[in-house]
Amino acid sequence: MTFPINFHWFNVLNPNAIITVAQAEEYIGLGAGADTDRLETLINAASTLVENFTHRQFIPRSVTDTLSGLGNNVLMLDLAPVQALTTVTLAHADNSTTDITSNVKIDNYAGMLFYSSKFPDGFQNVTVTYTAGYATTPADIILACEDTVAYWYKQDFLEWSEHFKLAMETSLPGAFPTTALAVLKNYRRLVLG
Repeated sequence: MTFPINFHWFNVLNPNAIITVAQAEEYIGLGAGADTDRLETLINAASTLVENFTHRQFIPRSVTDTLSGLGNNVLMLDLAPVQALTTVTLAHADNSTTDITSNVKIDNYAGMLFYSSKFPDGFQNVTVTYTAGYATTPADIILACEDTVAYWYKQDFLEWSEHFKLAMETSLPGAFPTTALAVLKNYRRLVLG
């Protein structure tokens, strides 16, 4: 059985794509260009799912988070690791803003900001622009993404593929194969809120 979806409408890898079509083709054992549109769709979905599951950015790109101050001196960014902190601004009730970038320290790996004062209580009153991602994508993350794409590529929607003969943590389509899940759990960040 094949996927009951026309994959020709979407033929570009997203900026967060962890692997290339060529890597997926080699891992699965396909010839070059054999099923490019479908592989691009699966790579985009797997890359986004990996980021959402781990709360980590693997391919570097600029991110802007709008966070709520909690009256303490620590805030957790949505993604990590952080390669560079660009700006941190506080929004005030009178619609003015204050740039506090020079008064903020960062734990790059954890994605935590430490302010020399306190982030004032408020709803979405702290805006942070930064570059998140790894300088080099870890090899085990690449393998987990390849494994996930291959698993999805070879599975039926009605009957799970015998390709990997692995138990799944969930029976829903879109789940990670066990081998990928074991890797991704090592990168998962606890994010509150």
